[in-house]
Amino acid sequence: MIEHLITPDRFFNFQLLKFLGTPNNYREPIESLISKIINIFQNDPAEEERFLETFEYELAVEPEELDELLGCTPTERIRWINEGKIPILRHNFFVEDGIIWKYPLHERRFVISLSQDKAKIQKWRDDYEALIKRKRQIASQAATETRKRNKKARQDFISSWDGIKSEWRQKGSPEISAVLQLAYWTVWAERWAQENALKTYKARTNYFIYSQRRKEWQDRRNQAVEFLWKTPWSKLFFYRPKKADKISIDLCHKHLLMRYRSDFYNKWEYFYYNRETVLKCPHCDYSEEKDYYSLYYLEIKTEQFPEFSFSFQTPHPTGQTFLPNPETLPKLYHIHRDEIFRDGRALLEQEKIVLRENDVLANFEKALADAKGYLPVWGL
Repeated sequence: MIEHLITPDRFFNFQLLKFLGTPNNYREPIESLISKIINIFQNDPAEEERFLETFEYELAVEPEELDELLGCTPTERIRWINEGKIPILRHNFFVEDGIIWKYPLHERRFVISLSQDKAKIQKWRDDYEALIKRKRQIASQAATETRKRNKKARQDFISSWDGIKSEWRQKGSPEISAVLQLAYWTVWAERWAQENALKTYKARTNYFIYSQRRKEWQDRRNQAVEFLWKTPWSKLFFYRPKKADKISIDLCHKHLLMRYRSDFYNKWEYFYYNRETVLKCPHCDYSEEKDYYSLYYLEIKTEQFPEFSFSFQTPHPTGQTFLPNPETLPKLYHIHRDEIFRDGRALLEQEKIVLRENDVLANFEKALADAKGYLPVWGL
């Protein structure tokens, strides 16, 4: 029954008068008209059907009522609408916090008929559960296959890596093998540092975890570089670009106003034309950090294995704490950034699978310990 839906806030007098076939000039309270219509429904159920057909928009079912009539959850309702099982009669709108929201309305006759067909609703649920089960089975099978492929890829890498290490020992020497292994794993240490740096940019809840991991990998990498440059197979250079120094300037209020009044593009342009004035001003802050953009460039290469070349670039502010004075090193005037073993780039997806973070850590620590075992041999 729909008597509870026939309310003065839902209908106008002229609508009910038209349904009753009464002239529009007939004056009667809307409550009285509603009572008449309800009495008609009790005597003639077909009139209720005609009322539903006549006022399908006024009696349309809103989302919350639809959930109640069908005994479903909002998630089920949305899914059934998207699948076309529950047609939309039209959309309605409301404004909240300046945003216009849209929601669907449904024909009441269809919803009432559907609510009485419990078997159909249960079939929809059963079909969905069966679909989810099939998808889970497919996903489980795909995950199993992926794990198998990943495991085989790691096994293939280990086999290939063991062959390379064996070749380094047999055709070179145990010392050369130890240094090349450390150089190799130092490259991956740097790349995992870069990977964790990228994660910090995207992280919402684990920012500090990734930031700490990044620092730990950078510390390991720097520890290895400090050791590698002392070995017999290293060459250390210093690269100083044209603008190697970092300059910081903060204009005082007076010079800041002068800059704006003179229409200088920025503070650097103003400083270029007024350098002496700014430097003499006690209220302007000016500082220079020498060789801030300069780099130490370490190359690890052996005559026995020229195809394996490792290079590491360390910023001067970081390297000055454990690398020699730049003035004692040969100068480098150009840096190639295309080497296959260059450090600093992000990890590829396949590399993350084959060279997992924990695996790289274990190999790096072993390689560093093994290489340090030859310190007495090199007189270090």
